Amino acid sequence: MNNWYYFVWLSGDQIAEQYVYHLNMVSWAKGDEHPVEADGTSLFSQNRHIRGYWGSPSQFAEGTDGYSNLTGKILGKHVWEYKGPPINMIDQEHIDLIKAIREDRRRHEG
Repeated sequence: MNNWYYFVWLSGDQIAEQYVYHLNMVSWAKGDEHPVEADGTSLFSQNRHIRGYWGSPSQFAEGTDGYSNLTGKILGKHVWEYKGPPINMIDQEHIDLIKAIREDRRRHEG
């Protein structure tokens, strides 16, 4: 079907689509591990799709020693910043997928 995204009964709407992305991001921040006990980490996600309002689809991770908005910086006790070349996340997703296909292995992102 063309334009499947615009039919709520097919896509779950923009908010559901965005939160699946957010869940993948926070899963990545936790090393793709599902916590089985409290570890001092707080993960926040917010999304808004209302015309005229501040709309920042974003996620944040906060631990006992620092915090991050998951975009290449960690602030707090152990400051870190990504210094490599800019990476388009959609391009990287395709690079990883094609590599997994060529290596005949499963690709799992959460």
